[in-house]
Amino acid sequence: MRVWAVTLTAAFLIGGGATAGVMLLSDDDGAGPSQSRDDKPLVVTSDAPTEEAATPPASDAPASPPATTATPGQEIPDPPEVRETTAPPPAPEAPAGYRRVSDPAGFSLAVPDVWSRQGADRGQITYAGSTGMEHLLIGVVRNAPYASSYDNFLTIERKARANQKDFRRLRLEHNTFQGRPGAIWEYTFTDKQTGETLHAIDQGYIAANGTDYSIYTKARDRDWPYARRTFETALATWSLD
Repeated sequence: MRVWAVTLTAAFLIGGGATAGVMLLSDDDGAGPSQSRDDKPLVVTSDAPTEEAATPPASDAPASPPATTATPGQEIPDPPEVRETTAPPPAPEAPAGYRRVSDPAGFSLAVPDVWSRQGADRGQITYAGSTGMEHLLIGVVRNAPYASSYDNFLTIERKARANQKDFRRLRLEHNTFQGRPGAIWEYTFTDKQTGETLHAIDQGYIAANGTDYSIYTKARDRDWPYARRTFETALATWSLD
């Protein structure tokens, strides 16, 4: 976690924007009850003549199969349980103006057509265009050393308040993302170089494999409608490979 916190602190100081940490076995052996000698059937003999038993007429009807019965004291095992397996749902398609990218870090999402992967640095992968400050930053923290994304955001926010001018939290809330507990964090601050208001938002969650993923974007407040659409498209098309 120390590397992650250092990385994020560096992002505050250099880039002016906070980044966040960012799925009946039976023991019966088949043996019936033991049978003692006294249980044998008694054979009776007689000197009196007996009549020859009449032979029953032959029948063309097939013999009925013997009924399956259990030996007294023996349980009949239940039939094996049949479990249905369903394939995972296909990943959502990218809307017009976007394309789906599959990242080597094990996730996929939709980004604007003109954007591409700009590189990765200590678990942070950037997708952006060739110009402008708008971008998506995907954080990947394997075996997350904190209990939740919410707790991680709280830790990072303390650093943001100390380093960012006019930092203002818009929301920090628990939520559910991809069927898992997550958190969303949104805030604004003033760019120290230009004096403009910057707007940032971050969605985090810890997947079933213990990896914390976060999807983050930052833009000038005046460009926020476009940045917000890019962010929401990324969330709607996010999937793990």
